[in-house]
Amino acid sequence: MNEYEVIKKIFYPLSFKKEFSLNLDDDAGLLPNKKQIVVSTDSIVEGDHFQKNEKNPELIAKKLLRVNLSDLASMGADPFGYTLNLSLSKKLNKKNLVKWIKLFAKGLKEDQSKYQIKLLGGDQGVVDVEASVNLPTGDGWAVRLFAFTREDDGFMTNPNSDNVDNQDPEVGAYDENGGRISITGPLSDNLSLYASYRFNEYEGPVNNWARELGTPPNMTYPKALDAGLNPSHDRKTTGAKLELVWEMDGYDLTSITSYTDTESTRITDVDLTQFWFMNTYRPEEMEVLTQEVRLTSTTDSNFQWIAGIYASNYENKMDSYLHFGPGIILPDADFKLPFELRDEENTHRAAFGNISYEVDDHLFGKLANKGGQNAPH
Repeated sequence: MNEYEVIKKIFYPLSFKKEFSLNLDDDAGLLPNKKQIVVSTDSIVEGDHFQKNEKNPELIAKKLLRVNLSDLASMGADPFGYTLNLSLSKKLNKKNLVKWIKLFAKGLKEDQSKYQIKLLGGDQGVVDVEASVNLPTGDGWAVRLFAFTREDDGFMTNPNSDNVDNQDPEVGAYDENGGRISITGPLSDNLSLYASYRFNEYEGPVNNWARELGTPPNMTYPKALDAGLNPSHDRKTTGAKLELVWEMDGYDLTSITSYTDTESTRITDVDLTQFWFMNTYRPEEMEVLTQEVRLTSTTDSNFQWIAGIYASNYENKMDSYLHFGPGIILPDADFKLPFELRDEENTHRAAFGNISYEVDDHLFGKLANKGGQNAPH
């Protein structure tokens, strides 16, 4: 459940009608201006105003309302409505997050009914959760798991979002998830292995174009993108890596193999209008395979060396096109015009090496004595 769905399904029933709350589509609300207006702002923070292990979100919500209502009462003001800014802990996973918010909203509902107030508007920020675990499995083997999820509610709105299926009205909002599993350990007395698999999924904006307002140097940017289509970028990446190390007599032989596959689609409303004039679609697929083999000296000698070979294969396909709406190019139909087609494959090979010799103090001493003996008298 994204931030917009949370507002509509959980907090919208707590709000005023449209002329005051603006359907909770903005970060502000409207107040009737027949009398003097008193505004109170007072936040409560976990660990300072309520215990870190507080298990009742309803009580937290009620305390939040009452500390602000108390400030209004001390001014002799009659409460009318409230705004809500909510920042949540990274410790809450998605399931517990929704449950917590619902209980929090229940507490708000009970107290706003008691004090005859309703929700005007507010803001929710970013949710970022990460987790990792290391699992020793015995005999020198270990497994590591890592996962993350991030959500951002965006920074602009698009009033035409309802005209497109599955389009988030929050322009710039994104969801990203990813993870990695890796394993390492000995295959024999002189052979060790490291292997990993990773994935990443991203659904969010691409280039958020917006027309500036005003004239230089007093330029501002709108809070609404009045376009027919949100700029979007859907990307999926998977990858794997295998590293083998053989410990030989005086040197190590290392083999590193890596593979990455990325599929993405980028969409942009080029004309920046609510009408379907011209959009760009850029589906793309990339595959990268690399292989490295190297020898590395492991003796205690002053003379050390590294030698190896490297190869990579890169494939990239793109079938981009301009998508014109009906009536722009053809009278009664849309029209697709290819503008960036790509089908390329590149292979690279290289050899590398490095030699070093450490000059010790004993050799420097010999050179210094020799230089002193040959110096003119």
